[in-house]
Amino acid sequence: MKKRTLIITLYLLLFNTILLTGAQGEPSTITPKTIENWLDSADYYQDAEPQKSLLFYHKIIRHDREYGIHRFNAEYQIAGDFFYMQNNLDSTLKYIEMAMKTARAMNDSVKMARCYNLLGTVYLQSGNLGESLKLLKQAERIFLKENDSKALAIVYMNLGSVYSTQGAFSNAVNYYNKSRKLCMQLGDKKGEIACQSNLVTIYIQFRQYEIARKYQQEVYNFYKGTDFIPGILTASTNLGVVHFYLANYDSALVYFQQVLETSREMGNDFLYSNVLNNIAETYLKMGNLEEAREKAQRSYTLCAEGKDVYGQASALKNLGLIALEEGKTEKALDYLKQSLPLAKEAHAVMELRDIYSALSDIYKQTGDYQLALQTYEAFVNLEKSLRKDEILFRMEELQHEFERQKSRMEILEK
Repeated sequence: MKKRTLIITLYLLLFNTILLTGAQGEPSTITPKTIENWLDSADYYQDAEPQKSLLFYHKIIRHDREYGIHRFNAEYQIAGDFFYMQNNLDSTLKYIEMAMKTARAMNDSVKMARCYNLLGTVYLQSGNLGESLKLLKQAERIFLKENDSKALAIVYMNLGSVYSTQGAFSNAVNYYNKSRKLCMQLGDKKGEIACQSNLVTIYIQFRQYEIARKYQQEVYNFYKGTDFIPGILTASTNLGVVHFYLANYDSALVYFQQVLETSREMGNDFLYSNVLNNIAETYLKMGNLEEAREKAQRSYTLCAEGKDVYGQASALKNLGLIALEEGKTEKALDYLKQSLPLAKEAHAVMELRDIYSALSDIYKQTGDYQLALQTYEAFVNLEKSLRKDEILFRMEELQHEFERQKSRMEILEK
């Protein structure tokens, strides 16, 4: 099962990441009434109905391209649309580069920081965690200087997702809770819910499945009442993951199939391939090895085409476990050995734990006791690291719950 935070898949990882929106209505040298109406309409719909605003931004971009004009908001919002709605990384990078050049020409550090944030989330999804962390830290420094709480809440959440993907769960929890605290102060329920969704994935890592189910159901109910498609898909995927770990496999498949169909309709290959892998692992648990193998193989092919390192590692791991169930030890060993370096590259802590455990068992069966010992020791070290982070995580959550209850009591006393 995919075990990352922008989404256990998607905002995945599959994690909840957010596009920063800023002040609209930039001055324009274009005077025709049509262009003015497009700009006004884009500004009007920006927060309430962003999909409508994008229609106008696309018209503006097409017009500006003919005249060599650059408008930051149009370039930036379209970059975000290609990333969050279409998962087209090449087009995202193309437009965010345009937006960054415009921001630098304006000498506007805040607009540059918004670009750093979006680029950071792009690199997070593509598995370049070092570059992602560097860019998000640049955004954090600028927004701290500007004392922009709304922007900081978003960047903190994205930083939490990077640390969670790295397996640095104590750092991840720290940033998620910093983001959640700011969202509560700002009255931003959507942001608070996004943080909660990301924290759910950490509860899953630490096998706190009942707590994860309770919180994820709240997240799902919230997004179900909105038209925010990425949030709905992420919530549905993660709720399926929770049901998987509670051994409610039929329920898990219902949620995964819903996401699979929607992601196929949207042409979102990244999400589609990740959910295919989740379905493969569910069929593996149900003993349907033929379906499991077919889904895992398709997932691996799509992940390889999309250069999704984490996805490749997870799909290969599942193919190895399927072969092991079929008694094909050599084939299982081959898949798992292919998966191991990819999982290391992607900092896939939970996948590594499964891989080391399976490899240790195989080496023991084949009589290679030195390798069996080495892989078992690697497995034990990961378990110790996770237990240490789990203690820190629970302390962080208790502190946050105390502060939240204290705030509620203060409001009631007033």
